Amino acid sequence: MEKTQSASLFPSNSIDLKSRVSAFVHTRIGTVLCLLLSAGLAWFLTEHVLVTTTPSLSQRVFWRSYDQAGIATVKRGDYVIFDQYLPEPRKETRSVIKRVACGPGDTLSVKDDYYYCNGQYLGMAKHKTIMGSTLTPFVYNGVVPKGSVFALGDHKDSYDCRYYGFKDISKLNARAWAIF
Repeated sequence: MEKTQSASLFPSNSIDLKSRVSAFVHTRIGTVLCLLLSAGLAWFLTEHVLVTTTPSLSQRVFWRSYDQAGIATVKRGDYVIFDQYLPEPRKETRSVIKRVACGPGDTLSVKDDYYYCNGQYLGMAKHKTIMGSTLTPFVYNGVVPKGSVFALGDHKDSYDCRYYGFKDISKLNARAWAIF
């Protein structure tokens, strides 16, 4: 009796219909899973991989870490991310990546617009931007205060701590590691 009912429920081509339904369901589930995985991967990469488009740093691709313990222990040579107002031509606040050139307890000295950390040359400040706007160099001679860093870009035209002074470590958004 069971065979008769099942035979009447599914026509003779029922195997083909069952496989089509199964393939349809599996394809849709697979597609949804792929989309979810792709969205998750895209979110993960946009949160952690940064690409700098300016010549400010010699490295172009960075891995971002929001680990607060790591931010609190930044030292000379580490890359950091923070928000900074940028003058002309942008005139806006943006997240920037800079390298810590002089950290807490290091000695920063400025002589005739030349910057040194513990006696090692860091770079020179300019008095005009490449657009011709006036820049006022930050002048300081002494020990970098606890809880502060002096961060620079690698490029001579980088707008960095040479112009706006120390950056408070508590204002850092993240640390970054150069990938390439």
